Amino acid sequence: MAQGLKITLISYRHNLTPEALAHLFEVSQPTISRTIKTTEKALEKVLTPLTRPLKENLKAPSSLVVDGTLVPLWNWRS
Repeated sequence: MAQGLKITLISYRHNLTPEALAHLFEVSQPTISRTIKTTEKALEKVLTPLTRPLKENLKAPSSLVVDGTLVPLWNWRS
């Protein structure tokens, strides 16, 4: 499972094709595609309970991470 997560995250981060990932990991392209699909389903199942509507998140007096960028949130009036 760790290797599948690694493949999926590399795919997201670098936008590599399944063919390129297959070459890098020395497996077939269908194996990469199945791995990414399976990992995405597992992540969706695990992370869904953690998601809140964006409007609710923006009210939080803290920080948000958007595309790997730390975005501080503050109230200009305070």
